[in-house]
Amino acid sequence: MDHSISFPNDHRAALQGRPYAEQRLLDTARRALRHGRGRAAVVLHLSRLGPLLGRPYHHRIGRAVLGDAARRHGGEVFALRGGDLALICGEGDANGPPDLAELTCHLDRLFGEVAGSPPASVWPLGTEAGQLIAYANDRLAEAEIPATRDEPPPPPAGPAALAAIASQIAEGDLAGKLRRQRAVRFAASGSGWAMR
Repeated sequence: MDHSISFPNDHRAALQGRPYAEQRLLDTARRALRHGRGRAAVVLHLSRLGPLLGRPYHHRIGRAVLGDAARRHGGEVFALRGGDLALICGEGDANGPPDLAELTCHLDRLFGEVAGSPPASVWPLGTEAGQLIAYANDRLAEAEIPATRDEPPPPPAGPAALAAIASQIAEGDLAGKLRRQRAVRFAASGSGWAMR
């Protein structure tokens, strides 16, 4: 019998091709369809940043903000493979889910310029659980698609290829490709710091 413990961000599950966080989000969304009164979902769309704009600190900041909201509202954060972060939170009053206007305003201030406005989607699960289920199904389908390449990767560069690259750099005109910038170097000396 297997007694191993799995966590939402378990990289072993990701390496085995099982989209663990996506499947858990879908299961939670389906449960919320039946018992969603007083709960809400917030999805921070960091996948909109793309590979060139997305930085690890965006993910860390988003995870910290949503993690704080999860602690305050009794929720859970799901880190999805595409980069998005999903929060399912509860403990709203008897009339509905918690008021997440402050959270979405904060996310818009942090990520609005880089991720587009609005950077987050909010779905009250009592009325809009179907939208979360559709989103979770889409993320699950994306996570299950294996990465394929049309052509094999190029072989590693050998000594001859590296020498050819070095000679092209040495012979090329780099004036239009480089920019000079003044720099100051501080070095420790016997009486303190000296500028060089």
